[in-house]
Amino acid sequence: MGNPAGVPRDFEALEKRRFQAMQMLERGLRQAEIARQLRVVPQTVARWVHDYRTHGKSALRKAEVLAASRA
Repeated sequence: MGNPAGVPRDFEALEKRRFQAMQMLERGLRQAEIARQLRVVPQTVARWVHDYRTHGKSALRKAEVLAASRA
């Protein structure tokens, strides 16, 4: 799971994918279809949806931004 050793994560691309998932959900796509199109497991989409509904857009922002705001 994750990136191969030495390959940095693209936090902006990951954030973009989470917001894209919420747009797809708003258009009426099922979570399973969103997962298939974004090539993630359905549980990941379910977690994004839960976080979005519980905490809003801030829950989908880049991890490095969240980590800095918690410090």
